[in-house]
Amino acid sequence: MPLTTEIDKEIEAALAEIIIARDAAAAPLAFTEEAAEASDEMSRSQFRANLPLIPGGFASIRKGLLAASALFGSTAKELALFQDIKATEITLTQMELAREFAEQACRMRLGEAKGKDPSTVDVSDGLACG
Repeated sequence: MPLTTEIDKEIEAALAEIIIARDAAAAPLAFTEEAAEASDEMSRSQFRANLPLIPGGFASIRKGLLAASALFGSTAKELALFQDIKATEITLTQMELAREFAEQACRMRLGEAKGKDPSTVDVSDGLACG
């Protein structure tokens, strides 16, 4: 897909950074191709919908998103190892569970930072995913 706008470029750059954080935290396990592609597409869709509405874009939420991505990767790894101590890959189901957990943790962290109930935080508060 050709990058045609500045927001497209920002989305792809943000995606590249969160993939690095996610995969580093999941190491030495790796996401299956199916799980990685599904996760990447979820992030891309969320970024496309939300990044243009966040003042300062990715730069303003980078630190939090990278932390959330690392939490996501490490949670996915632990889920895989919980199911099979000899696991080498993270499945689609494990990815989905870990992602749901990390997105809820993001809401909690952002809610606390904004002095709001986590269920009420949204893109205007800087929520890019979930």
